[in-house]
Amino acid sequence: MKNIVKGLVSVFFRVAGQIKPHYTCIVCDQKIPRFFKISSYFEREWKKYGFAYDYDDFETLNAAHYSCPICFSNDRDRLIILYLKRMSDTTKSLLEVAPSYALKRYFKKNPNYVSCDLKRTDVDIQCDITNMSVIKNESFDIVICSHVLEHVENDREALEELFRVLKPQGTCLILVPILKKNYEENIPKSNILLSDSERWKFFGQRDHLRNYSQKSLITLINKTCFGIELFMPREEECIKFGIKEKSVLYVLKKV
Repeated sequence: MKNIVKGLVSVFFRVAGQIKPHYTCIVCDQKIPRFFKISSYFEREWKKYGFAYDYDDFETLNAAHYSCPICFSNDRDRLIILYLKRMSDTTKSLLEVAPSYALKRYFKKNPNYVSCDLKRTDVDIQCDITNMSVIKNESFDIVICSHVLEHVENDREALEELFRVLKPQGTCLILVPILKKNYEENIPKSNILLSDSERWKFFGQRDHLRNYSQKSLITLINKTCFGIELFMPREEECIKFGIKEKSVLYVLKKV
């Protein structure tokens, strides 16, 4: 697999070497002529199982400019780093749940960075997001939780644990798959006992227990003690960094 990836990158740069760079990856800080498109795998599976939505229906997903050809960061990784750089928050104590490989590399020089996951072995701590008892109260200034809650049976318990491990005035950055149109009208009442094919049909992925609408996510957050702000990049930032216009990063504050 690594040889295939290296080969694709090599081809990309042979072709792109004659093209003037138009974009910048804010994660690896490299100027590039274009970002890679998202894999067609999901489109094929969605068609196969009857998922009623496509890439454009998601709030934060730039399918046309999805991943960096150098560091392989995706658009939501770049949105997170854009926010942290703007807030000058890249060196504070930071916990990343189910870490992105690109962000894990990005933060490797930060001695205050900790990664955690339930099953992965390449992390600092193995734990369940709904029970992170191995982490003390008020341990981190920042928590990153990107595309995790949709995999968790009790997403409210997960948020309450994230609140617990944050320091006072700390920040929790949340991203989940958010569908923009009529989503809640088309979901089954019981999502836990569905088969793999039913999860593909209703949620667009085999291991998802739900998607969200913006309303349902904000309703969930309002049941916790978090305050919430919405961070949206400027138009010129979207163009430069390959982020979909009107993308939203949910910034939760422990106030």
